[in-house]
Amino acid sequence: MLETIDKTVEGKPRHKKSLSNKNKIILGDTFLPITEYFKKVKELYNGKFEGTAHFSIDKTGKIYQHLPYLSTNRFIEDFKIDDQSFTIALENLNSIEMSTLSNGSVYFMDWRGVTNNDKVYEKCWRNTDYWDQYTENQVKSLKNLCEFLCENFDIQKKFINTNTKTTKAIDYNGIVSRSNFSKYFNDVNPSFNFSLLNQINHENKRKNDTKNN
Repeated sequence: MLETIDKTVEGKPRHKKSLSNKNKIILGDTFLPITEYFKKVKELYNGKFEGTAHFSIDKTGKIYQHLPYLSTNRFIEDFKIDDQSFTIALENLNSIEMSTLSNGSVYFMDWRGVTNNDKVYEKCWRNTDYWDQYTENQVKSLKNLCEFLCENFDIQKKFINTNTKTTKAIDYNGIVSRSNFSKYFNDVNPSFNFSLLNQINHENKRKNDTKNN
């Protein structure tokens, strides 16, 4: 058991029991500060919101579990994919807009119109130039959670190390991003450091090499 998972989150998100074995982990964003994400999970559609991730990870690296392991949701809005997947939402506001005041000074706002004082990541991708950043603690916790899920639910320890759309994401056994499925998904965003997950790939390679010897 991964002892760092917090199961005390309020609310009982609507979900259904999975009909398939899990074969992939899908990464995405909360698009909200973590406390507002909890409120969304609890209250949206009178508590019947079905897009809740199985897990969320805040920027300090704390992991929260929202759904039972063997449950399904509507994270991708494709029944087969959702039924076969664990979903993890990283606390991240995603796209950030830059604005200029009359005096020439620049400031950044998130999609809610709230001023963002954190350092932003700059890269032009999918019609957006600025992005909220993930933290190293988040990605370290993500790595630990992914390893736990892979080892306990027979998911391959490998990942698609890009956030661009790819047809192989549909039948992929391993770790993928929501943005791998469609150009209309922006998560995970370009600030995500895939190299921090490389150890998962390396461990999987060592395991396969041992089997073949």
